[in-house]
This record gives sequence, structure tokens and C-alpha cells, in this order.
Amino acid sequence: MVVYRNGCLHNSRIITKNARIPCDKSRDTYVTSHDGQTTIDLWLVQGESEDPIQCNVLGHFEFYGIPPRPAGATRLSITFRYNANGIVEVEAMDLRTGQTLPHRLSQARTTLEDLANQRAPIQMALLVDCSGSMYGSAINDARNAADSFIDLSLKPGRQLAIVAFPGGVFSPLSTDKVGLHAAVERLSPIGSTPMADGLRAAQNLLGIKAGIQRVYILLTDGHPDDPDAALAEAHRIRSAGGRLIAVGLGSEVQPAYLRTLASSDDDYRHCETSVELRGTFINLATELEPQSKP
Repeated sequence: MVVYRNGCLHNSRIITKNARIPCDKSRDTYVTSHDGQTTIDLWLVQGESEDPIQCNVLGHFEFYGIPPRPAGATRLSITFRYNANGIVEVEAMDLRTGQTLPHRLSQARTTLEDLANQRAPIQMALLVDCSGSMYGSAINDARNAADSFIDLSLKPGRQLAIVAFPGGVFSPLSTDKVGLHAAVERLSPIGSTPMADGLRAAQNLLGIKAGIQRVYILLTDGHPDDPDAALAEAHRIRSAGGRLIAVGLGSEVQPAYLRTLASSDDDYRHCETSVELRGTFINLATELEPQSKP
């Protein structure tokens, strides 16, 4: 079984080589990694190597039906059975309820090599502040930066959604650059800054899916109507395993507040000029490029 530890994939050996069959082995040290997690992604491999890439993949399963709880609150027992016919079966149990989880073959096209080299599919949401303060050059700068991001970030295995606040969803998840550029062109400043609504709409679009990275990029030039509500939505995104990048534009933003929204200090950026903004979005598209394993 493959586990993710210290930034790398590892082979968690359950049934050892030359074990007498039939046999079954269980391990109950597996816990959920984020709030509200209802599924687990399980890779079954055969081999003694610590590196799962050096092993044979026997199956890729998705176990579901876990009650949503805080991260780490669900502990799972994973049982592997090696029957007399040489077939390996796997079972997962929620130790809090004693219920065996249903499972299915994963439909994801991601390979172990993809995961090891950080090439997992990425779903992205670009959230743009369309409050009245963005009128004029600010919204034009935002459109130009968004267009650059679309051109550079959309690669095979990636989808992007455009969400405005106010305004809602301008484009659902898509790989169509022409349609996404058209959605960006329609962005128009009006009204106040319902940032919490934008974050909620983006999270509903991306959801939680096994084996898929979720990245939220928030661009704003001011303050949310309800800072506490926006902070709560940002916490929901982060605790569900999403990465939230906050980009502040101009001198009216509150850097300290935007840092509390972002997933880390490195995920907050501040831009004073249109050149800086476009460069920041170009850099973000580059940073999302898959990194090769050393």
C-alpha cells in the first residue's frame, strides 16, 4: 500500500514476501488528512522496495462513505487478504463506527509516476474582485493578468474556472482557452466586495476529489464586506486540502488580513502596478509547472 510521508511516496509493506497463503494482515494507523474528508485513495502495489515506483501496481481504489469529521478524527483499519488462488483483496473499516467502507476502482487517470513527480491533475479557480473600486485601470490590469495566466497555466490535465465577486461563476471548470478569455473579458466592476460568496462558489465548483490538486487564486484590491465570513470560507478551503493563494493589488489592501486567508506566507503576493500584477500571474503559472523528481 502506498502512503504519502515527508513529502514523498512510500511503500507501506503489509504482507511480506514469502508469507504463507492464504493469509490476511491488518494495520490501523491510517487517519484522514483534512477536515470533512469522506473518501480515501488507495494504491495497492506488489514489491519489497521502499519506493513504490519500483513495485508493480495491482490496483487503484477509492473507498468512500466516511462520515465528515475533523482532520485526523477518523482512524481506518486497512486489511489485505491473500487467498489460496493468489488473489489479493483489500478492505477498509472506520474504527469509530465499525463499518466497512464501500469501494470502487478509481476512474482517475493519474499514475504513481504522476504523483511522485507532482503531476497530479490540477483544478484551479481564479477569483477576481469586481467591486466598484476596481473600476478603470484596475479591472483592465486584472483582465490582462488573468489572460496571461490562462495562456501559460492550462496544460494537459488542468482545468480552470473564473469566479467574480460580486457576479458569481463566469466560467465553470474548463480547458477551453477561448471560452475562458471570453469570460475574463466580461468581468465588470460593480457593487461591494462579497468575498465570502466568491470563495464559497469556487469551492462548490472544485469540490473534493481524490487524486486532484485544487488551487484557488484570489485577486482583490480592497476589503471584504464580511471579513469573518471570508476567513471562515478560506479555512474551509484549506482544511479540505485546497491551496489558497491571495494576491493583493494596490495600496488599499490589508496585507495582514490577506495573509490569514492564504495557505502560507509564501502564498500571499502584493502588487502595486499592472506590470507587477501580470508578472505575478506569470510566475504563478510557472510555479504550478510539475517539478521533476531528483
